[in-house]
Amino acid sequence: MKEVFVVLTGTMKLSGVSTWVVNLSQSLVNSGKRTIILNMGEPSEVAMPEGVDVIYLRRPRTHIALRLLRLFLFHKIA
Repeated sequence: MKEVFVVLTGTMKLSGVSTWVVNLSQSLVNSGKRTIILNMGEPSEVAMPEGVDVIYLRRPRTHIALRLLRLFLFHKIA
């Protein structure tokens, strides 16, 4: 079974954090891991690496995917 890494990030802008997320995602893809970026904003001018799935949540507090992720992480920690 292939490992899946989910990276949760805010709106991608040309900044150091966005560069870090893109480089992390590219490294994970290069090592054979499936990578999904949950972006809590709109599509932006930042280019995503090949092989990385990006899901734009647009309205993060009401999006069902983010609510399920929070629920899963809460139960995983507790």
